[in-house]
Amino acid sequence: MAASSDNETKVPFMLMSQAPGWPLSKVWVTAGSPLPDLDPSRKARVLTQLGGITWKLSQLRLDRIGSLFEEDGAFKIKGCLWRCYMLHERFLIEGQRGPFATDAEFYDSLVSTFLEQAECLRLSHHCFVAPVPSREDYESDKQYRQAVDLWNDFIAVGDKIDSADNRLDYIVAGNALRDIVHKLDHPTVNQGTFPLCHADLSVNNIYVDDDYNITCIIDWAFTSSVPDSMLLAPPGLPQYGDKITPELHAAFIDGFVAAIGGSTKQSTVRGYRESLGQGYLYWNLSRLLGLDSIGDYNLFATVWQSTSGSEKGIGEYFLQQHRLPRYLQLYDEVQQEDRPMWKVERDEKDYFRNDVFKHTIAKKLTLMSEWKAKYAANSPRRIRQDTFVASPNLWKWVLEFMEDWEEMLR
Repeated sequence: MAASSDNETKVPFMLMSQAPGWPLSKVWVTAGSPLPDLDPSRKARVLTQLGGITWKLSQLRLDRIGSLFEEDGAFKIKGCLWRCYMLHERFLIEGQRGPFATDAEFYDSLVSTFLEQAECLRLSHHCFVAPVPSREDYESDKQYRQAVDLWNDFIAVGDKIDSADNRLDYIVAGNALRDIVHKLDHPTVNQGTFPLCHADLSVNNIYVDDDYNITCIIDWAFTSSVPDSMLLAPPGLPQYGDKITPELHAAFIDGFVAAIGGSTKQSTVRGYRESLGQGYLYWNLSRLLGLDSIGDYNLFATVWQSTSGSEKGIGEYFLQQHRLPRYLQLYDEVQQEDRPMWKVERDEKDYFRNDVFKHTIAKKLTLMSEWKAKYAANSPRRIRQDTFVASPNLWKWVLEFMEDWEEMLR
């Protein structure tokens, strides 16, 4: 590679070799795709091989958590370029990125980055109490698309995404995650060292041959050393934010364990099995902290349940936090950055374009969610005694109501 024209060719150039095989994305498609999906047995074959590759990565260990940089012909560990620090404009945050000496430092830094984004960066499609509908929760493509339309209508009222109300929900969740992370006993097999991990594994980066043998994995640009718990979490496939089935997770674990040499101490094998068994917890935690998901509340609920034993208590916890003076004060401060109401109302009007029926439904849902009453110090008596969450059942119920209403008008 030559980045300048100061070479024999007189032009900048990069030499690349062609990856053998073909990308797995040709046959392993996302949910809802009209294309036929890959057979589950072949998916399991791929996951078994990924388990073996993960074992090999677990043996490439460094003394700190961070990313590799080449300087003066040598490689050094510096600040972490893991996706949680780079995506969603997070590279703009001037926070601590390592290198880190412990798992606890790393996870604490991820929580801080999560909180920084919640307070001052764009949240894109992330609405904490209204996860984006997922195709797997709906019976047909039509019903799924209609649910997404309802979701878009709901968040359009009051410009919910980047409002102080939504930001404070994420801040409350982030502070709860910090407490959870501090209580977790992060599984570690080799104390004081950390394995290398691919930062963006997906079907786009996995190449296979016609028998579904993995021929190569590409795109290692942001490879970093990470805690064992991060490496041993199941991969997200077909894309990084997609959770694999329990059957595929089992195939991944089987492949990892099968790759362990017979000379490995049984205590080490047991340690790896324990870490692999907690894989889903750390998958949910990492996707939530990186906002690599369309269902943040669902991820939070899973992490909460994994550490407390029950999903119950989340609504009560948030209601209690809403009333704390520190959050009421922070809400007032963050609200100063909200868009002017006249702009919000103008865009809302443009969005609905005189569709009174859809606009009315979205406003009624907003009223029932008590969107603007959550962080009000002197709010009127509440309608609901729990935390509003827009679940698939809500969107299905609204769609059923709309169909019945339209039938009545015929």
